[in-house]
Amino acid sequence: MFPSVVCNVIPSILSRMLALDPLSDIERAFIRRVALEGKVRVDGRSRRESRELNVELLDDPGSCIVSLGETKVLAQCSAHLCEPKPTRPNEGRLSIHFDVSPMAAPLQDNRTVEYRVDIGRLLDRVIRDSECVDLENLCLVAAEKAWEVRVDVVLLNLGGNVAECASIATVAALAHFRRPDVTIVGKEVTIHPVAVREPVSLHLYHYPYCLSFAFFEPHETQQTLENTSDKAGKDGSPGSSHESDKTIPLQIATVIVDPSLDEEACCDGVLTVGVNSHDEVCALQQRGCLLTSAQIKLCIKIACARAAEISKTIKNTLTPPADEKNRKNFKCAEINRDSVHMRGHDEEEQRE
Repeated sequence: MFPSVVCNVIPSILSRMLALDPLSDIERAFIRRVALEGKVRVDGRSRRESRELNVELLDDPGSCIVSLGETKVLAQCSAHLCEPKPTRPNEGRLSIHFDVSPMAAPLQDNRTVEYRVDIGRLLDRVIRDSECVDLENLCLVAAEKAWEVRVDVVLLNLGGNVAECASIATVAALAHFRRPDVTIVGKEVTIHPVAVREPVSLHLYHYPYCLSFAFFEPHETQQTLENTSDKAGKDGSPGSSHESDKTIPLQIATVIVDPSLDEEACCDGVLTVGVNSHDEVCALQQRGCLLTSAQIKLCIKIACARAAEISKTIKNTLTPPADEKNRKNFKCAEINRDSVHMRGHDEEEQRE
């Protein structure tokens, strides 16, 4: 049973409208023809192939830059004390804020605001509403003090499929984030600096992502649908529309994975699947053309496999190299050996 599908009225060309160089009719026709008839897309990828993913962790814990092809997103986590919600007194808070930098969209207007709100709501629905972060672990004093984790996501370069790149950056930032350690005595909370105590990482139950798919319908199907609707409207009888629906030669739309900016501008519909590495669907968002249940199931199957690969990439990035591990273990061994030596020396002095 699928979760509720949220239909978005924002057109698929909105992301392309933020750019300065619009596509010509010849370019649109060429991109559509290659997507429908060719085995290789304009950028050389196959229909099921995604662009190269690069996750770069910054020195500040909770900060990272994720690149998906030409799309680049910066995510940064921060935490501060707040009062828990009255309805959830034993939980902390998680907020995600998405913004578009002037480098990605030089022309800031109402379309940029709509685009920012659309992506921000999608991230909230997939990451925050899926309860991937243990919010109970962020509570310090019930109904009085708790941690509020804020994730600021900024689009640095617009290259298509921003939702997927932003979700990966958000999850990577949450996994990389470390909050200060605290000591609780009664209702008094003492926050220890990072230099005094090792910071504490967040507890994540799963890693959810927004994976997008673009659909291209043949022009024959679109023209047949338009002619049939016009004919039914002229007849004015409900029976004629049902009879005409039976004669529509519906053709399955072509599905491509990880659409680029130009492909988003030329496609007939986009489906965004919120899924984690445990093959659990968190959300679905569809805009544009109609989709069949078989197409949705195919996209979910591809998204589950893609989510497992992304989780593996993030975990490998978070894991330090073997030489760095050995260096840390060697330092810990030296500290332990020195402490044992000093303790033995003190015992000898006491005996004397």
